[in-house]
Amino acid sequence: MRNGEEIEITKHRRVIARLVPAKAQAPPKRPDFLARLRTIYGGKIL
Repeated sequence: MRNGEEIEITKHRRVIARLVPAKAQAPPKRPDFLARLRTIYGGKIL
């Protein structure tokens, strides 16, 4: 699996499951909290 290979699980010579490697995902984008605060409060000091 580490090399990107696919593994088939069989039962009585019939494929019942197929294991494939997970696709690489980009980390989720985080919101810009500082921009939100500036939009809501402007230049006010909290």
